[in-house]
Amino acid sequence: MAARKSYKLVIPAALEREEVIQTWAERYPAFDRLKDQWLREILQTAYSNRRCLALSDLICLGIWKNDNERGSSDFKNSTETRIRQYTGQALQQARIEPLLKLEGFQLPMASSLMHFVFPEKFPIIDKLALFTLLNQEQSIGKNLPLWRAYQSKCLEIKRAYDLPLRTIDRALWQYAKEYLWWRRYAAKIKPHPLLNEAL
Repeated sequence: MAARKSYKLVIPAALEREEVIQTWAERYPAFDRLKDQWLREILQTAYSNRRCLALSDLICLGIWKNDNERGSSDFKNSTETRIRQYTGQALQQARIEPLLKLEGFQLPMASSLMHFVFPEKFPIIDKLALFTLLNQEQSIGKNLPLWRAYQSKCLEIKRAYDLPLRTIDRALWQYAKEYLWWRRYAAKIKPHPLLNEAL
């Protein structure tokens, strides 16, 4: 039997202070904050009323995640009964795994759903936030060991700095977005001292 791969997730030295994490989180776009609020209200209301989600809720999730309706198309391959069954299991048991049985769900989408219902238990994993902690690009898919390592690290940061998970998510995402832009484009074409100041 092959050994399970372990993942070493480390917060960058540039983010090791509470006020710095807050500063990076504040750079997260204002319109995206409004989108967060919109989706949170939809999913929390649905869970409060039905203890599960419907296809219409997942369509909103897909639009939030991908900024278009194409991101919701795979959800339509599941019946309403399956959607209610597996979202109900995931939410009532506070477990991400049942969502992965539904079409259209890999861990970035599944963790987003869980986060907006349980914001202090589930961070949102995506390639940018993960890059900040892993310092390399890594596919995510349905890799549960990677998810558990990421969730554990985010909860550790939450405890260490007494910050909401969404603040940590936003800081990790924004840091990687800016870091990768500078490194991939600006630094190669025309290095600038702002690179070192920014990152």
